Amino acid sequence: MLSSTSRHGPSLSVPPLKIFTNFALWDVVGKVQGKPISHILSSTAATSIPTYVSGVTGRTIEEQVTFAKMKVKQGATAFKIFWTTTFEEGLELVQQLRTTLPATTELFVDVLWRMTIEEALHYSDKLATLRVGWLEAPLPPEQIELRSELTRRSSVPIAIGESYRCHYDFKRFIDTNAASVLQPGPDAAASR
Repeated sequence: MLSSTSRHGPSLSVPPLKIFTNFALWDVVGKVQGKPISHILSSTAATSIPTYVSGVTGRTIEEQVTFAKMKVKQGATAFKIFWTTTFEEGLELVQQLRTTLPATTELFVDVLWRMTIEEALHYSDKLATLRVGWLEAPLPPEQIELRSELTRRSSVPIAIGESYRCHYDFKRFIDTNAASVLQPGPDAAASR
């Protein structure tokens, strides 16, 4: 929780401070009203939150598939796969997972801002045939104009968000149709 944002040494950074303040205030409201926060925010509170396993570990594709199969046995129904090697190796992993895991398993791909628009379009076609839910962070963060074009032309939804910290970023993506799936972290809500 500490960051070196202060030139006088480590201090609590502003986004976490806002998050804690936001949580604390909602906690106070819940205690005053004698209700769970979920009931204050919505009369139809969800009883579960969809999640995914973030990353499949292993040095080889075989080890990664074995890891995913183990997680499915433990109840996992969705995976985000990080393409940290070549795009072709990432595609091969997705193909292996799709043929090995139950057909209902959801798969998502994060390429960590490493693609050109041409590569993103090429692989979005391949990912669509494998029923991948989204392609996350395909283009470098500064290429907002190209994101709009990619979102319009991609065969799978384009996801962004975890690295953005305020509602101004998300408004810009919405206004320019630069993403299909927005993934704000909890500190984005607190920075409004």
